[in-house]
Amino acid sequence: MISQFTNQSTFIYLLNRAELHCAGIDADAARSREQTVMMRDASQWLENGECSETPHSKTGATALHVAAAKGYTDIIRSVQVCRPFVLGYP
Repeated sequence: MISQFTNQSTFIYLLNRAELHCAGIDADAARSREQTVMMRDASQWLENGECSETPHSKTGATALHVAAAKGYTDIIRSVQVCRPFVLGYP
């Protein structure tokens, strides 16, 4: 069955989308909600002048890690303004 697709990652992507659909999950809506919440948090940090993000207790990932992994460039820019030292600036 995989040979019908250009590569294995395409097959896995389509399989995941099908599983989400069967479970009644709209992946695009979930991604949009996540991005909205993350942008709201980053905006609050900028307004307060304090970046109060807490790394995830199990993974250690921060908002910057999640934003970078998912391609949320607008959030990366906001976090960079809030915590420029995270990206290696003084």
